[in-house]
Amino acid sequence: MGKGAADSHILFSSFGFLEAEQNFTLLITVQPWFPQVGGEVLLIPEESKEKVDTCSWFRWDTAEKNQILVYQPPPVKDVQYKASYTGRESVNTDCSLQIKNISVSDITYYIMQRNTTKESEVGQIFLVVIVSVSPEKRTDTKKTTSVSGGAIAGIFVACIVGAVFLVGLISYTVTQGFVR
Repeated sequence: MGKGAADSHILFSSFGFLEAEQNFTLLITVQPWFPQVGGEVLLIPEESKEKVDTCSWFRWDTAEKNQILVYQPPPVKDVQYKASYTGRESVNTDCSLQIKNISVSDITYYIMQRNTTKESEVGQIFLVVIVSVSPEKRTDTKKTTSVSGGAIAGIFVACIVGAVFLVGLISYTVTQGFVR
């Protein structure tokens, strides 16, 4: 593992984002990219090259208490709902997870573990939910401005990059022993 990867791992683990170092090999995409409160979102794993035995979805981390569901695709087609299931989640035959009536409490990491006939794959994605207020529901009379979804994503990424840089700088300074 390179020094940059080690620094980012230190950052994420220091904030509790990762229980243990995970090897995320599965790409997950979101549709739509910036879902709005009250809407629906679909978390879509990349297609498997092998026959899928089971798919498990989790919130935040892979602890048993955070497991949403376990799915066995056809011909079995069985869904077992787990401790973190809210009744708003459903799974499709491609193992994608659909969440209906999303809220700000759905903003977190979603992790999928997929077991195939040859390997086990893990993927992770952070779900961002947009809160929008329609002009009819506004209580103020002043003109308001809004920030686009792209700007929010840019701010989020810039904060993460800045934090990784700061941790790297601190790590470098400590390892160099404050040489003057």
